[in-house]
Amino acid sequence: MIAELEDKLHSPKLARYQLTEADIQSVLTLIRSQADLVDVLPQDVRAGTGDPENDLVLATARLGHADYLVTGDRGLLRLGSYEGTVMITPAAFMTSLDGSEPNQT
Repeated sequence: MIAELEDKLHSPKLARYQLTEADIQSVLTLIRSQADLVDVLPQDVRAGTGDPENDLVLATARLGHADYLVTGDRGLLRLGSYEGTVMITPAAFMTSLDGSEPNQT
């Protein structure tokens, strides 16, 4: 998941934010130092979304007891929630950081 995040942070879609390599490495270092890493075994992954990568993401959220899954993936966002984890866009999550409840879209 961290490698996937690193790929996303380097993606052309995020170029408008003008993230430097130092910015990206700072984010990754912060996550590595603060995150609870979750081991997901093959038997922990439940097929159901039609996308094996999304199934792995959902297994990670489930096993990690995540409150939110911040994603731009439309397939995951369509779920709304999954076993206690709310799917939310990055923009909605950023808005929620001001203390208000996040709007899922």
